[in-house]
Amino acid sequence: MINLGIIDIDTSHPGSFIPILRSFKDVEVTAVLDYGDIWDEKYVNHFANEHNIPNIIMSFDDMFQHVDAVLVQSANWDCHIDRALPFIERGIPVLIDKPIVGSVKDVIRMKKIINKHSSIMFGGSSLLYSDNAVEFSNSIARDFSNIHAFGMGDIFNYGIHTVAIAQSLLGAGAKTVTYLQDEDHPSFRVDYIDERKLYLHLGMKTTYWSLLAQSQEQQYSVSVDSSNVYEAFIRKFIKILKGEVKYEKLFITLPLEASSILLAAKLSMEEKRTVEIDDLPESISFDGNEFLKEYRELRLNQWANK
Repeated sequence: MINLGIIDIDTSHPGSFIPILRSFKDVEVTAVLDYGDIWDEKYVNHFANEHNIPNIIMSFDDMFQHVDAVLVQSANWDCHIDRALPFIERGIPVLIDKPIVGSVKDVIRMKKIINKHSSIMFGGSSLLYSDNAVEFSNSIARDFSNIHAFGMGDIFNYGIHTVAIAQSLLGAGAKTVTYLQDEDHPSFRVDYIDERKLYLHLGMKTTYWSLLAQSQEQQYSVSVDSSNVYEAFIRKFIKILKGEVKYEKLFITLPLEASSILLAAKLSMEEKRTVEIDDLPESISFDGNEFLKEYRELRLNQWANK
């Protein structure tokens, strides 16, 4: 039996993930630890009862004895590393929900952790493993030179999904980011070391994500079904835990690169220049605390009106 723990229940993800996690043989969610960034103790008790989680944990030290792996699902990405690290240091597998980190400083810190520790680290956007995107990647010819990825929402918290579906096709190797000053929505060109180009179209007024791959002779396209994007993501994590899929550090470094791409996009948009991803100033960040304040108000209002 694989016993899982949830770290933070800020977002809708924990409630959505738990039934999927339990659908796999010999997998159980046995503990929850919430740091109180959004919810009070009463709600945490309600959540645990609703989802039949037997152990409400008050500190990470008490979590170790109850779990074989944890899912860090805090809304504030600036606390992801600190809340995941105690488990990483003890060799306990960790899934860090998207975005893994939101600053160049944390990208650098996370890279050092990845190099130092051999424990399983997984996470990022679930769209990286979308069945639609993966099937699309496996089915098209390899001679494409330009990729267009289209997605809704803000540049970072939702933009990370748009980068992820492109990564399902392109993999790693982003080199530079250039803001294209599109009037309708933020658009960027990402140049890869193999000379392929990714065009990111963010903030689209759509309810879905899509990919367009172009070669000299033809083009291919796919829309990503977002109604069931979590299952493939969770399936991959569980297979890694069970040893059915060999763990590779790419499972964490690729979503980490997604954060770097969008941090470079932020700087490129601010300074109207091409930005080298490997030369980003440590000061560049998306403010996780500010996002938490807005998100907390949203979630509390949703709960009050339920």
